Amino acid sequence: MGFQSGKTTGFGRSRDKFGKLTAKADLRRNNDPNNLQKVYNEFVASFEAEYAPKFVPGGTLNPSQPPSDSSSQTPYMSPCSQPPTVVPPAPVSSLELPGPEAPAPQVVPGRKKRNLDLFMEELKRGQEERENRHKTRHGRPIGGDSDGRPGGSHDTGDPSTTNLYLGNLSPQVNEEMICRAFAQYGPIGSVKVMWPRTQEEFDRNRNCGFVSFMQRADAARAIKAMDGVSMLGHMLSVGWGKAVPLPPKPIFVLEEDTDTPPTGLPFNAQIPKIATAVERILRYGPAFEALLMDREWNNPEFSFLFSYESPEHVYYRWKLFSMLQGDRHNNWRTEPFRMFFNGPLWIPPDVPFDDHIIDEDDSDLEAEELNERDNFPKGTLGRQARLRLQRMLRKLQPKRGDILRAMMFVIEHADASDQVVDVITQSLVLEDTPPSVKIARLYLVSDILFNSGMSVPHAWQLRKSFQPKLPEIFASLNRTYLSIDARLKSEQFKNQVLSALQAWEKWMIFPQLFMASLTGTFLKGSSDKLRDPEVEGGSPGISAYS
Repeated sequence: MGFQSGKTTGFGRSRDKFGKLTAKADLRRNNDPNNLQKVYNEFVASFEAEYAPKFVPGGTLNPSQPPSDSSSQTPYMSPCSQPPTVVPPAPVSSLELPGPEAPAPQVVPGRKKRNLDLFMEELKRGQEERENRHKTRHGRPIGGDSDGRPGGSHDTGDPSTTNLYLGNLSPQVNEEMICRAFAQYGPIGSVKVMWPRTQEEFDRNRNCGFVSFMQRADAARAIKAMDGVSMLGHMLSVGWGKAVPLPPKPIFVLEEDTDTPPTGLPFNAQIPKIATAVERILRYGPAFEALLMDREWNNPEFSFLFSYESPEHVYYRWKLFSMLQGDRHNNWRTEPFRMFFNGPLWIPPDVPFDDHIIDEDDSDLEAEELNERDNFPKGTLGRQARLRLQRMLRKLQPKRGDILRAMMFVIEHADASDQVVDVITQSLVLEDTPPSVKIARLYLVSDILFNSGMSVPHAWQLRKSFQPKLPEIFASLNRTYLSIDARLKSEQFKNQVLSALQAWEKWMIFPQLFMASLTGTFLKGSSDKLRDPEVEGGSPGISAYS
C-alpha cells in the first residue's frame, strides 16, 4: 500500500502545498541582503546600549600563569535592575588540561585520617620526645642548665625541694660515704644509691643516687660546693631532684657523739671507782668508809658517797649490801628485798650477759624453769629462764639447729619481749665477743624478726622491742668490723651483716629510712678502711640496696 499525497507521516516531511510555500518564503528571507544587514545592525547596537543585555565572551585559563585583571571581563547578566558589581572568574576551557607542573590536589578539610597515618604520627612524636630527652640528659652542662640554673635529670622545678640528684657516682661509693661528704653542709634527711641491677647497668661503671637535706638552704650550699667535685675518681654531677618526704629527725648529723657511753655497770653508773671503793670497804670495814668520806668530800670523783639520789649512789648502796650478803661480783640475786625491817623495797638489776662464764649442763635449768613459771607473773622472764637463755647465747654457733632452738625459746617467751630483747642485746654489744659468734647472734635476731608475724600470742611485740635496740647493736657491729685487721675476714664479716640488712629490707620489717640509718651506722668509717694501704684494692662488698 503506497502513501497518499497531501498526508503527513510520522517520519517524513510535509508534502502539502502550504508547507512548500512556507519553506520557500523562509529561504528567500534568509538570503535577502537587506534582512541580513538589519540583523547585523541589531547585533552591533546591542553592545552600545547602556542597559542592554550583554554577552559573556568565552576564554581560557592557564594554571601556570596569573589570572588576568577581572576589570576587563564582562559581567554576567543579572536578573536585578542594576548590573552586577562582582565579576566571577572565567570558566576553564575543557581543551586546556593541567600540565605536569599543576599543584597536587589538597586534602578536603574534615576528612578522617586513616589508622595507619595516626599510628605513624604517634611513632614520630615518640621518637622526637626520646631525642629531646637524650639531648637534655647528655647535653646539660655540669651543675645546671644552659642558662646557668642548677638542675638535674630529675629536676621538676619545685622551689621547695631539698632533695639532690647525684650523677656519675663511683661504683664504690655507698650511702655512708655520701652522708659523710654531704653532712658537712647540714643534717641529712635521707640517702639512696641506685645500685645496678642488670648487666648493662654494671657495664656503665657509674651509679646515681639521691640525698635530701632537712633545710633548703643546706641543699643549695651543697650543690654549689659539691657539683663537679671528684669522689673516688668520678666527677660528681649534682642538681635538684624531685621532692621526697622528710623524717621528723635527721638520719645523719656530722657531729661527735655526745651520748653517755655505757659502762656495763647496773644503773649505768659512770664512776669506775665505785667497785674499788666497795672492795676496800668490805675488806677494812666501816671505818675506812668514814675516813674516805672525811677526806674526799670535795672530790667530784667520790660524789657518789654524798649525792643520795644519783644513780651512782643507788648502785653503790645496792652493790655494798649485795656483796655483804654473799653475792659474787658478776652474779647476784635478782629477787626484790628490803635492807632493813619495813624499809623500802629494792629491785636488783638483771645480771648482765657475760661470755666468760663456764656453763654446766642446763638440763636441770629446764625443769627449774617449768616450776618457776607458776611463781612469776605473766610477762616476766624468771631467773631460771634468763639463765637458760644466756647459756643458749653463749653456746650459739652459726648452725641452723642452734639458731632454731634459741629462736623457738624466744617465741615461747614473747610475753616478756622487753626482757628477752635486753639479754640478746647485751650479748651483741660485748666488745670482746668473737666475730663469728656475733654473726650467729645476728642471724638469731633475723630469724626472730622474720617469725614475729606468726600467729603466736605476743610474737609481734618482739619486733617492737628490737627496733629501739638495733642502733646500739649495729654501732657495736661497726666497731667489731673496724677492729678486724685481716682484709678477707673483714670483708666476710661486712658482707654477712649487710646480707642480713638486705633480707630485712626485702621483708619490709622496718621503714626504709630506718633501714638506711642502720646501714649508715654499720658502715661508719668504712671509707677510711678502704683507703688503708693494707686493704686497698679489696672488694667493695655489697650494700643493703644492691
